[in-house]
Order: sequence, then C-alpha cells, then structure tokens
Amino acid sequence: MIFESEIFGRIEVDESKICCFENGLPGFPDVRRFVTIPFGSNGVFAYLHSLDNRSLCFVIMNPFFLFRDYAFQLSESVKWELDISEKSEIGVYVIVTLGEDINSSTANLRAPLVVNLSNGKAKQVIVEDSPYATKEPLGSALESLKEVGS
Repeated sequence: MIFESEIFGRIEVDESKICCFENGLPGFPDVRRFVTIPFGSNGVFAYLHSLDNRSLCFVIMNPFFLFRDYAFQLSESVKWELDISEKSEIGVYVIVTLGEDINSSTANLRAPLVVNLSNGKAKQVIVEDSPYATKEPLGSALESLKEVGS
C-alpha cells in the first residue's frame, strides 16, 4: 500500500509489516496502526510511523543492541493478549527521545513496545518495579558499543 507521510512523503508500506496497538499508545488512544521504517546501517534505530496520523512518528530502537543486560518479565496476560506462543515471535523496541545530539538522547526502558512479529499485535508494556528509567541515557551505552567494536 502507498502511504502519504507528512514527514517522509510518499512511502510504500508492506501491509504484512503493520503492527496494531489495540488500545493505542499512552497519550494516543486513537492511533493504533504503525509501521517501522529502518534507518541507518547498523539496524539499531528505526522510525515507528503512525498510519492513522500522517504526522506522528517516533524514533525507536532495539534495546538489546545498546543495553546488553536489558531484561523484563512478560506477563502471561500480555502473551495471551498478543497471541504469543513462541519466544521467537517477540519483538521488543523502546521509544527514544532525541536530545541535542545522540549522546544526550534517552530511551524509555521502563515501557517497552512488545510486538508479536507473527501477527502484528503490539502493546506498550509498563514494567513495574523496574531498575530501568523512562529516560535512560544513551551516551554511556553508545560508548560501551564503541569499546566492543574496537
């Protein structure tokens, strides 16, 4: 399908890649359908663009690339709600808040986006009693990534 984004212009969307947040996202209850648009060569970051609001787009990332020890328990009720039966069906992303530069940017590790990669059902999960912050700095995590690569 062709989608007219106010940010990117005309983009082609693979309908099998659409994820649906049945209850929307916190603060956006009526915005339910999204598509990810990768950017950069490292596969860490992507855009999560709403298909219901042509101007709404978030920067997201796979938290496991930068926060290697990141972990949380996915409740049985969320697994049921998203029809998750296999661990391989689970995709996890976090919303990034961009700062002046990437080092001052933060990631919301307390409320990951969980997507069933098989059926596109998605939900933002609030992790109670989490050691992670809603504004976890990316700077130190990026430094550790550079150290691993050198």
